[in-house]
Amino acid sequence: MSQVLAYAQQPGGVSNVTVVLVGVAVLSGICGLATVLIGVAFARRHRQRELIMVAAIFWGLLCALSVGKALNDQSNWSQEATLRLQSGYYTQQQEQADAPRLPWMTWTVLGIGYCALLLWALTPPSQSPDASSGA
Repeated sequence: MSQVLAYAQQPGGVSNVTVVLVGVAVLSGICGLATVLIGVAFARRHRQRELIMVAAIFWGLLCALSVGKALNDQSNWSQEATLRLQSGYYTQQQEQADAPRLPWMTWTVLGIGYCALLLWALTPPSQSPDASSGA
């Protein structure tokens, strides 16, 4: 007679799909915000639009990395917390003790950076000296 060993960890399924869908939605939102910055700079014919474009792409990459890491940490911790509770050795308070913290300070700095980039893109285009002399 063969015995089947109990295994507490269940294979990834719905939770992994949820993480991927949330990640894609967040990444789409970040790309949209960066595209708005680039579009404003090009529509206003900003003198430094290429530099604004590079800064917007860099901002988007930093946002994507920050949100992706936080999402991954939360997902891993959630799976671990479920295992702890299912084992019966942990109470709800014990498993909540080591929950990962969201990087609110980083996200605040990135939000302020986005506002600064948007203000930079919205500055009126400067006219060249030749155009203002009328010659």
